[in-house]
Amino acid sequence: VPVEEQGPWRAAADPAGIETVLLAGPVTPDDRLARVCEASRGYVYGVNLMGTTGERASLGERGAVLAKRMKAATDKPVLMGFGVSTPEHAVEVSAEADGAIVGTAVVRRILEGGTPAELHAFVASLRTALDAA
Repeated sequence: VPVEEQGPWRAAADPAGIETVLLAGPVTPDDRLARVCEASRGYVYGVNLMGTTGERASLGERGAVLAKRMKAATDKPVLMGFGVSTPEHAVEVSAEADGAIVGTAVVRRILEGGTPAELHAFVASLRTALDAA
């Protein structure tokens, strides 16, 4: 939900105890970034790259720049997602942010018939890499 259009959503979500997490991207202007950070509940979601979500070979530097901007704009946790596909990516984005969001890499494993043990191993590899960083 765009920050400017969240009124009806918030009117329903807030009384139900649902925290609304808003997203900011690499080209989000500073004034809008401040509004997104203020309106988010729980944490703020930073989008590492332009385009659609999905696995990537590399993330580039835009996410790190955005994470720094977000950290300067809020005291809420900043989590970075979009393109985070490997333990190395999780460590990379967590160098500037408070954490990483991994979605497509998990969903792909499920859709390809990954077992619970294989999914556990993948998530554990993310945790191990983050703990070692």
